[in-house]
Amino acid sequence: MNPVSDPTMARPEQSQSGEGQKRRRNRGRGAGTASQDGQQAQAASRGATAPVTEPNTEQRTNEQSERQPRQGQHERHGRLGGSGSGRDRSGRDRDRGRGPRGDGRGGQGVDQSYKERTHAVRPAGPAPAVDLPKFAELGLTGELLAGVVAMGYHTPTPIQEQAIPRVLAGHDVVGSAQTGTGKTAAFVLPILQRMTGPTVADGRTAHPSALVVTPTRELCGQIEEVGETLSTYSGRTVVAVFGGVPYEPQAKKIGRGVDLLVATPGRLLDMLRQGHILLDKVDTLVLDEADRMLDMGFWPDVKRIIDAIPAKRQNLFFSATMSKQVLSIIADTLHEPIFIELGGHAQPVDSVEQRVMPVNHDQKVDLLVEYFRHHDPDRTLVFTRTRRRAERLSRTLNKAGITCEAIHGDRTQGQRQQALDGFKKGKIAVLVATDVVARGIDVDNITHVINFDIPTNPEDYVHRIGRTARAGASGIAVSLLTGEEVHELKAIERLIGSTLERHDLPNFDYDKRVIPESHQVQSRPGKLVWNGGAKRSASRGIRRKPPRRASSH
Repeated sequence: MNPVSDPTMARPEQSQSGEGQKRRRNRGRGAGTASQDGQQAQAASRGATAPVTEPNTEQRTNEQSERQPRQGQHERHGRLGGSGSGRDRSGRDRDRGRGPRGDGRGGQGVDQSYKERTHAVRPAGPAPAVDLPKFAELGLTGELLAGVVAMGYHTPTPIQEQAIPRVLAGHDVVGSAQTGTGKTAAFVLPILQRMTGPTVADGRTAHPSALVVTPTRELCGQIEEVGETLSTYSGRTVVAVFGGVPYEPQAKKIGRGVDLLVATPGRLLDMLRQGHILLDKVDTLVLDEADRMLDMGFWPDVKRIIDAIPAKRQNLFFSATMSKQVLSIIADTLHEPIFIELGGHAQPVDSVEQRVMPVNHDQKVDLLVEYFRHHDPDRTLVFTRTRRRAERLSRTLNKAGITCEAIHGDRTQGQRQQALDGFKKGKIAVLVATDVVARGIDVDNITHVINFDIPTNPEDYVHRIGRTARAGASGIAVSLLTGEEVHELKAIERLIGSTLERHDLPNFDYDKRVIPESHQVQSRPGKLVWNGGAKRSASRGIRRKPPRRASSH
């Protein structure tokens, strides 16, 4: 019997019209209300208490915060528009319980088990004298030079040589350089030196003088670590706030005073509404990885943050790739900027050895496991296209005897931090990640980066393989290529300006493969529209439709 025509399997609503469904729902609501009233009346007559389920205070608070519209975008003493108090009539904070929304953008809730990172104790006494002539020529003070030594730097990278003097001079700077070339220190060092006023601390509201906005939590924590080390002897405080973790500890931390604030957009907007942060004293704004924030849909939130900052400020935008689309969007926030582009447009570091391994889709996992048997996965980063694939691949590798963890957006911040710490300490040999957290992984001595799935965005390839060969080291980038991904590979080769060599793994039993070479891959056909593609359509036998004549009457 056809299950669609089977009355026992088809839903009654499917045979009704739209009006019938509405009447049915309305009758159902009325019947449900009447039934509930009748049950409560019967319970009352028997002297029993009717079981009435009500949401708890946290749930009601979450629902209120979900329904509330965003406040206005205009500046009012560093706050977002509106009342600015962030409290309802009962005096409770409206957005304090935004657990299920995570970083203000959905996803996992607040990870109550998350523990704040332990901060290093600053040494007492003045900064030691150091000999760094190259950094000293850039105009940095002795206190910051001592912090540079604590970071392990000896000579400045090209982006640092170009950016630091211009930021110290007060110019707006748009910097684009290869991943792993020290862009974070290129803007943190001059920002710390330009700070002149004392740290403002009143126990509740933070008044930072510089703000760094980043798209991911991992990148936020990475900038905080670099800033703390560089400011070891300067007396300045660098604090990071991000979503997915309890609100109160971060609010208390910034209440003790902060000079350089690093934040993700969602948590920063929450703290602005609550009144725990005022941006009225910010004179330097940094957007790190601006292109990723645009891709992730953060730009409306970033605009609200920009509107809460004084118009007279220094703007610094840094990223490994800076597309024309991003430049056109940020153009109205810049004032006579200086553009610094090093290493060409989206070019990977020369010390990365890039390989492509063609394989059928069904043998991808087997090839990866066999590759790890031939190459010791001392510290390997594997990228997948989706969170689900990352989780499945991590379980498969663990079953094959390879110590592995997954890090992606569906994991709590505590799980992500635990996996990242284990990877840094060498307890985990392989870390499987998605592109969302790719730019926040800054781990030394990563030997291999493997693209289990070739990214659909060619620039993401540059960011992925940039996790290895950092700070002048060497590394290997391997991409597993299937027949369905040849167009993505060709787009990557077009972006980096070279054809990647293909290799086979020795002694691996490949099935028959039909994977064309890059020069054999034809461009994907565009849409056949009779207006813009009239010639192409005519060549394929599609005639242009005659224009419709206007009615005579």
